[in-house]
Amino acid sequence: MKNWSVSELGIKHFRSRGITGKGILVGHLDSGVDAAHPSLRGNVHAFAHFNKNGILSNDQTIRDTGHHGTHTAGIICGREINGTAIGAAPGAKLCSAAVIEGGKTVVRVLAGLEWMLDQPVRILLVALGLPGYHPILQSAINKFIEKGVLVIAPVGNAGIGHSRSPANYPKVLAVGAVDAAGSVPRFSASEKFDRGASPLKPEVLAPGTFILSTKNGGGVEVRTGTSMAAAQVTGMTALLMEAAPGAASDEVCTALKKSAKRLLPMYSDRYAYGLIDPVGAWELLIGKEGSGPTFVRPTGPCLTSDFLNSFSINRNISEKTDPRLRAHLLHKMDGALVEAVLLFSVKTENESHADWKNSVQLFVDEFHAMNGGLLRCRLFMPAFRIVIVEGEKWLISRFIQHPRVLFASATDISSAAEMW
Repeated sequence: MKNWSVSELGIKHFRSRGITGKGILVGHLDSGVDAAHPSLRGNVHAFAHFNKNGILSNDQTIRDTGHHGTHTAGIICGREINGTAIGAAPGAKLCSAAVIEGGKTVVRVLAGLEWMLDQPVRILLVALGLPGYHPILQSAINKFIEKGVLVIAPVGNAGIGHSRSPANYPKVLAVGAVDAAGSVPRFSASEKFDRGASPLKPEVLAPGTFILSTKNGGGVEVRTGTSMAAAQVTGMTALLMEAAPGAASDEVCTALKKSAKRLLPMYSDRYAYGLIDPVGAWELLIGKEGSGPTFVRPTGPCLTSDFLNSFSINRNISEKTDPRLRAHLLHKMDGALVEAVLLFSVKTENESHADWKNSVQLFVDEFHAMNGGLLRCRLFMPAFRIVIVEGEKWLISRFIQHPRVLFASATDISSAAEMW
């Protein structure tokens, strides 16, 4: 069986030069991975499973809790099966976190991101999508961008006029799908935003229909979706990073955008740059004559987060919270319990994780003592300055109006993240 996406992306160009993604660690947020699959055996560097409450599970056996994760993992780094090429970068290794599907989705994804922040990944594929635009998730994603990690995400399968978080964040490389005929399928999402940075999502396209890859439990299967396309871009990025080891993540991202091929005019509003051309990106990065990088490495940080600086702190609950949390709280202001994800301000710029956790715990305890009722911290994510709190609705509604709470979101946004 032939894997059409492999020939479309020119992987032979890299194979002939011995470039396989060796030495590149790729972050992989999905449903997990079948590390026992012959095509993926030895390709999982680290693994974490988070339960439906966002807690690190006692059982950390490497596994796929569904099928989606093994398929995207195979597209990234699966080895040949019976002579058929599967993954773009079989020399790369994964740091995989199982965070979908089901449970308290936002908390699970945030917990997976906090774990991933300690892994030395150069690329992060967030192979899922949350409806809407979530400032709390964006603040966590920005931590990776500040570290120089290239964050890639599928734009979603909801068609024209739609997109998903985190793909719709300005500094995330959003990927849409293209089919074997060079057309943008109707399911591939696209959305234009009224902003200066990355107004049109997705930025790039990659093969995303009838993609052959690894199947949980063994063998192969064909799947369609923008997650498959995003995994293609992730694998090709690993090849480019091996080929140009001195290139920073934003340089690789720029090369992918500049070298992308535009499709027929009828699809001009479905993407910003076009179908990725990894060989063209390679030429931009190392030069046609192998003369070295064509980009100048910046002396400062590659990209910096502007979220916390630009987000206005407002005591008005309607502007500080996810509207679904607000509706949930205001629907019935009784003693029923509710959970919320809170993005907290920091006391000082250099405050340690432990000091921050202690100060937030003290703050919550004091607020609870002053107001009565039930309010407690359930889970801390110090790296992101995020805490999950549980309490009575009336008390939560009062608590989230405090100036130290930058943003509040529901823990149960949608029933689950959507897998693309």
